[in-house]
Amino acid sequence: MKLKAFSVIAICLGFLRPYIGQAQFFNEDQSTCFTIVGEAKYDFGSINPIDQVEHTFVFRNNCTNVVEIKQARASCGCTAAIVSEKIVQPGSEAKIRVAFTPPRGSMGHVSKTVSVFLQDETKPHTVLQFSANVISDLDINPKYLQLTSAEIGVPVIAKTTVVNKGTEAIDFAELQLSLTSYADTSKEAGGMSTAMYPLKSGKVIPSKLRLAPGESHDVYVSVIPEFKGQINGHIYFKSEKTENYVQVFGVVQSEVRIFPEAVIRVKKSNSESNMVFMLELDRTLAWLTKHTKEKVEIVMQHGTETVSTKMMKDITAKFTRAGIAKSRFSILTEGNLENGGTSDSYTISIRTTKTER
Repeated sequence: MKLKAFSVIAICLGFLRPYIGQAQFFNEDQSTCFTIVGEAKYDFGSINPIDQVEHTFVFRNNCTNVVEIKQARASCGCTAAIVSEKIVQPGSEAKIRVAFTPPRGSMGHVSKTVSVFLQDETKPHTVLQFSANVISDLDINPKYLQLTSAEIGVPVIAKTTVVNKGTEAIDFAELQLSLTSYADTSKEAGGMSTAMYPLKSGKVIPSKLRLAPGESHDVYVSVIPEFKGQINGHIYFKSEKTENYVQVFGVVQSEVRIFPEAVIRVKKSNSESNMVFMLELDRTLAWLTKHTKEKVEIVMQHGTETVSTKMMKDITAKFTRAGIAKSRFSILTEGNLENGGTSDSYTISIRTTKTER
């Protein structure tokens, strides 16, 4: 009897042996024996907006059993977390390489996380933290451009100013403008509906830019709205060390009876300032064509009468070619005022003289 009882116990112990080992695997406290080597935090220091930086975190398996890394979950799409070994044998190491690129428009202190989950655990085993100070030598003001008083068929213009705060020149080989029109098609569709169209009439001036240290420059956006609704997009600045975005947005109405007044400094020797002035004139002509009872006046503060006379003739010819009657516009000169120009520059104001609603 004693021999039979011993045999039964032996058989039972042999049968339960794999389950005893499995219970030992699950009961082991992986939070204390699967540990990070060093700190769970890292600071990349100061980086440029287009930099991609990397750091590798190392984990060691001090447990008596295998540890399986289920997932390394980044808190942002700007971060990639790559696990070297998901199955980590006792005494072995696993590395998690974190690659970070600053999100669009980031500036100053930025911090992100990567949560490390082990198999069969619902809470993260470790939360890795990293930070960076995103710096740029380019200052932009404003960073958001609103296209005010926008109406269908009439050019609308907005301006921002960029400043090089650094000690080296910044070259932008191309300033890219991307705009989308979200057209309100509710009338055609018989209900609320929006259609999305790329807006190809947009212009950015200048199209390329070089800024010396401490230099500032105005950047203009001009667009002719085609549909009632909204316009959204951006100007993209990119150099070897930095990239920046200026958001552009506006609400477009079928008709806006508010004249888009403008004040422009025009330099005879500066083709860019002349382009801006011509854009303003085009906007004025489009507005006058649409609002047929309106009148405008153009006031020129100038340095010498001879230069301004030629400019006056050019403006008159442009209005005449557009079919605008001379009774609907006037060009005034105001001598060499204190805030006027030199012999080759003007301050030109375009404003309405009559509004009939």
